[in-house]
Amino acid sequence: MRFLLLAAPALLLAGCSTAQGDARPNATDAAAKAPAVVFSSAFEGYKPFADPESQDWRKANDEVGAAGGHGAHK
Repeated sequence: MRFLLLAAPALLLAGCSTAQGDARPNATDAAAKAPAVVFSSAFEGYKPFADPESQDWRKANDEVGAAGGHGAHK
């Protein structure tokens, strides 16, 4: 019984590793085909910064005061 508890997981893991090894090309074979390299730019979908529309500073101060002040300085 003890042997079965140790052997079953070992055989299961050995089978998983063997199954995965068949799908990859042999790294030592010079004629092996490698998967195509796909390029994706780090800037794909980049949106440049846009300055927010400026408003009157007095109005901005009144809005912050009405909200209870600046959140970090309570």
